[in-house]
Amino acid sequence: MKTIKTILALTGLAVSIALVSSLNQTPVDTGAYSTLGHSLGPAQRDLRVFNNFTTNGANNNQTPNALFPGTQGAVMSIWKGMVEWGSVPWAGTGGGDPTQSVLGSGGANYDPKFEGEATTTGSIGQNIHSQIPGSSGGTLAFMQGGSFGWWVRYYQNWSWKDGPGSVGSGVDLQGVACHESGHAIGLGHSNTGSATMFPSVSGSGQAQRSIATDDKNGVKAVYGTKNANKPEITGLSGSLQTGQTITLTGVNFSTTSNNEVWFTKLNSNGVPVKLTNLMATGGGTSIDVVVPGGIQDGDVMVRNRDLSSHGSVSNSWPFDLNAGGALVPFITGISPSAGASGGWTEVTVTGLNFTGVFSVQFGGNDAKGFSVDNSSQITALTPPGSLFTQVDVRIESSDGIGLLPGAFIYSVTPAPSINDVSPSSGLVTGGTSVTITGSSVVGVTDVTFGGVSGTNLEITSATSLTVDTPPGSGSVDVRASGNGSSTIVAGFTYTGGGPAGAFVNIGPGVSGQFGEPAYTGSGDLTPGSLTGYSTNVSNAIPLNTGFLFLGVVENPVSFKGGLLYPFPIAGTITLNMDGTGSATLPHTIPAGQGFAGLDIIAQWWFADAQAIHGASGSNGLRLEIP
Repeated sequence: MKTIKTILALTGLAVSIALVSSLNQTPVDTGAYSTLGHSLGPAQRDLRVFNNFTTNGANNNQTPNALFPGTQGAVMSIWKGMVEWGSVPWAGTGGGDPTQSVLGSGGANYDPKFEGEATTTGSIGQNIHSQIPGSSGGTLAFMQGGSFGWWVRYYQNWSWKDGPGSVGSGVDLQGVACHESGHAIGLGHSNTGSATMFPSVSGSGQAQRSIATDDKNGVKAVYGTKNANKPEITGLSGSLQTGQTITLTGVNFSTTSNNEVWFTKLNSNGVPVKLTNLMATGGGTSIDVVVPGGIQDGDVMVRNRDLSSHGSVSNSWPFDLNAGGALVPFITGISPSAGASGGWTEVTVTGLNFTGVFSVQFGGNDAKGFSVDNSSQITALTPPGSLFTQVDVRIESSDGIGLLPGAFIYSVTPAPSINDVSPSSGLVTGGTSVTITGSSVVGVTDVTFGGVSGTNLEITSATSLTVDTPPGSGSVDVRASGNGSSTIVAGFTYTGGGPAGAFVNIGPGVSGQFGEPAYTGSGDLTPGSLTGYSTNVSNAIPLNTGFLFLGVVENPVSFKGGLLYPFPIAGTITLNMDGTGSATLPHTIPAGQGFAGLDIIAQWWFADAQAIHGASGSNGLRLEIP
């Protein structure tokens, strides 16, 4: 057990010192934070790190992280420790550390501003973290400061570890930095055993990375609960090179040209590069900013000077100059992290620089579909995968590739449950394409109609599939099988007695003013369903009246270069303005029409002064009823 004590310095300054020693005691959970009597105004939000950490493990992490651009090792760990006190989840997602579900948990009117690496160890009031040689008994680190600023020192003779994962038996630099940052912003010790500000820690101190409810209550007591009108950055887009224009999106920016935008200054003395008198558009939701010179990788903040004190400064947002202006996509997390092996699980991918992403993959397989919701969120549908495999999530844009290794696990697909078949009837010959809906249909591998498998089975979403019916008759059960089964009793009815039949052109007609009238047909000619079709004529005189000749025996007579079918007149039609018309044949003429195996022969004739004998005729059309 390690104990942290806070005492007052004897220099006459309002100084508090946090000590970590090795006294043994049992934590007491009484739920009581304490404050040191100071707060940091907008001009004191900066933090810098002088990376003189020499202990083995303090700078092991050399993997870049787009959420903490330009930093590695101890610098990144300490930055994370202070970010945890921020007002909202870091970079809009709370990602950035594998041991924390949300990074940026304060919920108060306070956010830190990273100003890069310092060039000296610092002094009181310069807002610098640095190592100090030697040790002081069991002391790990201490903070000196007040409302004018602070200074955090870490004793060298400890096994400092920078993470970002578990630090084992070492001392967690990030966790201790989070505790000391709590002192820097005005908190004393807490009597809550689980709090980051509790005066003793067990093990490595890694648990102190995430502030507890009592810590949150403490920072809210100092800075107030986050105001509803506090400015907040929710996104950043555009080329980040000097001279290029970026767009900051968010809420509660000034609409009166009273915004300041703060960038991390190159070789900073703790004061950021500030652009002033900037107007927001969209009702205070968007600011266009020309990237200034003299800045470096770090973060960006907005101050709305229409507001006062703590609530006037936004959260900070990562900013990476990234030579060439490329915005490489970076994944911070996904939710959920597991789903059915059959695929179609809707997954939310969070991170940075998602604008322009054109590919999303799970385990090397393309997502079933995805949408880029904004620059920090993608919604994707998983492809199928092997049961119990853990796969990478990969996204790609023209600027690069983002990869989150082993982020998604394929789990057991639940048994299907189906509740609807549409259409619910079709021909006895089969081949009707039906859509079946329900839940957990992604694992369906077979659909039967009356015990006979359908064909061309395709899963179209997490709740629907399509399949073609096999041949059958009568009313049958529909059963979907996969990891279990589900049945709709009498879910499909077979109709008709055979194929749909055919429409056959059986010979030329007689040309008129607009050439030979063309006669065609389409639809279902199955006996018992002889209302599901139409016949159509074109190339005739507009608004003319046509006369239908109809029979069941094909006995054409040659007539003026065409064929005449000498049947009784069975009906008339009035054509449209464009010389076209459509009609269903009168099934009661001739007698017996509509029975299987019969052919119906039809032809239209029209009065046409420019045709031979004053009449033009369409081609003959044979309706073959199966």
